[in-house]
Amino acid sequence: MRIFQILAVAALIGCGGDKGGDSGGTTTGGTATGGTATGGTATGGTATGGTATGGTATGGTATGGTATGGTATGGTATGGTATGGTATGGTATGGTATGGTATGGTATGGTPDSFSLTLQGSGYAPHDGQTVAIAVVDMATGELIQNTSVVMDASGMLDVTLEGAMMPGMDYVVQWYADLNGSGDCNAPPADHSWHEMVLAASMDTVVVRDHDLEWVDVCATWGAERSTVSLSGSGYQPHDGQEVHAVLADTATGTTVARAMQVMDSSGELMLDFGPVGVSGGSYRVSWFADLSGNGSCDAPPRDHSWRLPIGPISGDLEAMYDHDTDFSDVCDVF
Repeated sequence: MRIFQILAVAALIGCGGDKGGDSGGTTTGGTATGGTATGGTATGGTATGGTATGGTATGGTATGGTATGGTATGGTATGGTATGGTATGGTATGGTATGGTATGGTATGGTPDSFSLTLQGSGYAPHDGQTVAIAVVDMATGELIQNTSVVMDASGMLDVTLEGAMMPGMDYVVQWYADLNGSGDCNAPPADHSWHEMVLAASMDTVVVRDHDLEWVDVCATWGAERSTVSLSGSGYQPHDGQEVHAVLADTATGTTVARAMQVMDSSGELMLDFGPVGVSGGSYRVSWFADLSGNGSCDAPPRDHSWRLPIGPISGDLEAMYDHDTDFSDVCDVF
């Protein structure tokens, strides 16, 4: 009888042994505190296919811990999603993503949010000891994005990088001048020597190479001179409904392209091309534009495409040139 009673008590103890979970052990389909849970919840331990708080979750959710193939809040996710933490091969919100996407954080191996622009050239020895100022300007708005300066040496080699100066898909103009007269300010050529080049639809870190030459263009508007907006409008362009109209604004004196614009015509036939704030007071310009009648994406001599040219200026303020559609075409393809 005594042996039977001992066995009964042992059985009762065994029946109540897993009640309330497992502390410091392993649980399958339950809750583990400081242990391991498979298909359940682990606090301060490891969860496989479940939820870990302050621990590690594989294929589940980790809060303040590490998730592999799952979601981590305030921790680390490999192949998953991290909020306020680090994601490798996944998505990080407010954290760091390697090989993935970061919102409000940093992406390594993903899509850059900006590109550098490097200006290089040789033959600048005539400006030994002079300051060369360089600027990157948003072509659409005329906004000065970034600028810097260097002092040329006897080698005549120009090599300047502006980090993070360009956003993906945007159009830019890099402008620079050598302070030939030593005034400390930008003065129109030939008092100073100045140049510019365009970077269209920025898609990578870009190197612009331009050796010293005498094909100067006045860029002093970027360094303080007032600029005016220039635009072209007109009516009667209904024959080009659905077609692209491309335009170039060029400096009459140098032939240098100052700005570009494009519009897809609609059935209203109203043309409105905005070149932005690019006009320098007293400057004269030439607008060349064509309607892509052939639809091949490039400029073809009339009558295959319809094209026109119009001189404007001198600039004395914001200028809206007007030209209605007609058949008095000009071949302007040399500027496209």
